[in-house]
Amino acid sequence: MKTQNSISRRTAAGFLAALFVVATPVSGNAVEDNPFAQALPSATPASTPATEGTQPAAGTPAAKMLEQLDKLAKDRSQKKTTGLKSVTTMVEQAGANQQAAIQAYTDAYRDVELAGKVTQAQDLQAWKDKNSELFTSKEFRGAVQLHLQYLALTLKRSASKQPADFVAPSIAYLKELAAWEAESTKAAELAQQMQAVQQPGAKKQGGQKSGGKPTNQASQILKDSVANSLFAKAWKLAPFLSGLQGWELSPGNAEGIFEQNIRAVYREKKDPKILETWDWQIQMEEAKLANTKKAHALETFRTRKLPELYMRKAADQAKIGQPVAAAAEAMKILNANIEHPSFEKWVKIARQWLMGNTATEEITDSGSGKDAPAYSGGQETGN
Repeated sequence: MKTQNSISRRTAAGFLAALFVVATPVSGNAVEDNPFAQALPSATPASTPATEGTQPAAGTPAAKMLEQLDKLAKDRSQKKTTGLKSVTTMVEQAGANQQAAIQAYTDAYRDVELAGKVTQAQDLQAWKDKNSELFTSKEFRGAVQLHLQYLALTLKRSASKQPADFVAPSIAYLKELAAWEAESTKAAELAQQMQAVQQPGAKKQGGQKSGGKPTNQASQILKDSVANSLFAKAWKLAPFLSGLQGWELSPGNAEGIFEQNIRAVYREKKDPKILETWDWQIQMEEAKLANTKKAHALETFRTRKLPELYMRKAADQAKIGQPVAAAAEAMKILNANIEHPSFEKWVKIARQWLMGNTATEEITDSGSGKDAPAYSGGQETGN
């Protein structure tokens, strides 16, 4: 099964590479030697449709060539659609479980970092031995699986013109991300406790040291854009992902997923469900801090980030047609956070809401809000 999966991924990558490469003339040997390229139309640019002129008479050579051009364009579009479906299925299978995810990660590393090397097999084994701690880390394995699951969701979104269809799948993914973050935080805290009572010279447990290699690598793979990841390079996915707009590309950026994948859809429709998304985001951020003993992170969140999240929720409440209710929420926030750096700005915004103006300036100042320091799972060190 391992060999079949590896061959499947290589075959799909080869198909996609052939689909988007500029084909050589039909008389060349390159097309004859490439079974994928043989099935594709020539990449010679078609004539730009004339803006003026008459339709050629039916049955004439010009009319027949126009039909052929239409068929070529249709065939190319169908091949791209088929290729996208094929690679999406492959990515879904790779993210189906942690074992499959790690195998896909290993294959992608081989195909990108060790491609063409005579000593590929030996170098791959040396790399696996060096990183054995990663591959046994539940935290890292879970992060790789999440990355692949989000990559599959992103590929599906790239094939769709209906952003609303991806609100529910994005929410479902965020639940999985929240579960991973909670487990990761617990593991990091437990590792710190174990390290504190560890006897000098004793072997470290399970590669789960807070701030250690598995934690850092897991965090990085969720920060990486799916469009520039090891998988995207190995499977030649750039043509499908490079032009995607209005979609968060980082699988670990919960705020970006809420904002681009979900709230953008709700704002356009002025859907009151947008208010629930702020409650979910606040719960996720609070959950990260639930077991931490890092006083600075707690203080930053409670005095800076949390009030801003509530004010941004109020701003959306104003935008969906409830400006007076939004101002009432702002009053509660202002009363509880009179020392907040954005206090004066928020007073001005609340006044505008009371006067019916919902097109106010941004709630978050530069250097605060989503840019302010916040707790990030088990990665933060110090007090």
